[in-house]
Amino acid sequence: TPPMFMIMHRLLFLLLPAAALVPLSRFQVHDKILEDGEAKIEAKVLLNTENGEHATVLSGWGGKLELLQLVGKEGLRDVIYNHNGNATLIQKDSSPGAVLCPFSNRVANGTYTWNGKTHYLNRNSANNAIHGFLIGGQPMEVAQISSDDSHAAVTLSYTFGGEEGYPFNVSFELTYTLDSNGLQVKGKAENIMADRSAPFMLGLHPYFKVKDVSKTVVTFDQCSKWNHVDVTPAPDLIPIGTTTPVKRPFVTETSAF
Repeated sequence: TPPMFMIMHRLLFLLLPAAALVPLSRFQVHDKILEDGEAKIEAKVLLNTENGEHATVLSGWGGKLELLQLVGKEGLRDVIYNHNGNATLIQKDSSPGAVLCPFSNRVANGTYTWNGKTHYLNRNSANNAIHGFLIGGQPMEVAQISSDDSHAAVTLSYTFGGEEGYPFNVSFELTYTLDSNGLQVKGKAENIMADRSAPFMLGLHPYFKVKDVSKTVVTFDQCSKWNHVDVTPAPDLIPIGTTTPVKRPFVTETSAF
């Protein structure tokens, strides 16, 4: 009878080749650190291994979408403006791809009234408050990751509460999903206070890259019934509480892939 270590050696010899044959899924999620000098930002990369399509989501900087490459008529190309993975530039210029909540538009003088009480936000755009709190680079927790042959997805979470001018506890989740149809983004907010309501709004801030703006469109889904938000004249652009129906339903002449 051979010694025990000889038996184990033979078992490993037989098992290792079988383990090596386990196939990787078509869609994958990878960890990534964006670095530049002392600046470091944690990220998740959603990848389609068959055609190279991928999205880089910054869990360490407000959940923003930093990079999106999809296959178009001329092959793989950038869909949105990005900073080439430079963490310092991202921190200095966090608007492109940012997640805008719990408010997206400008709030005049950083002041608003909710349920009869006046609140004062930090004024970060001239005399107004704009784009919420995540744009400042608050890290989000990675709540869930999934990947298989049909998709790659990451869900990020953040709980609002205690920010200047926003005394409301709201749990927020943001899910990015890459599949054969491209990238899908879903947001979910829940008021976790039992005694009062809370104001909340979610917006996204991608800067689309196109070759010819005159030949590109963004198409909105019909079920959403999108309206234009009425605002004061530039440069303030303060929402005035009304909306105007889109004249040509669900299509606007701006930029897309």
